[in-house]
Amino acid sequence: MRSIPLYPNSPSPSPAQIRTEIGISNYPVGANWFLTLPFLITGLPLAVTLTIAIASKLHHHIHTTAIARQRAYLERIWQINSHRL
Repeated sequence: MRSIPLYPNSPSPSPAQIRTEIGISNYPVGANWFLTLPFLITGLPLAVTLTIAIASKLHHHIHTTAIARQRAYLERIWQINSHRL
């Protein structure tokens, strides 16, 4: 379906004029991009801190699990060897 222009003899507006008319800025990310800076300043260190904390907990869990398995293995060997005496 074709639209019928209201003013047939008037030139069609440019995309910039249309954006201005409906209130869209010419900047692709918006004129207030600096408003994201507080989120970056607080968010990035927070993300890094959380990542380090999670990695540390995971490392601790893996390490203690490995030690527990090794201890159980050694105790089992000790039990088997002590029965042989």
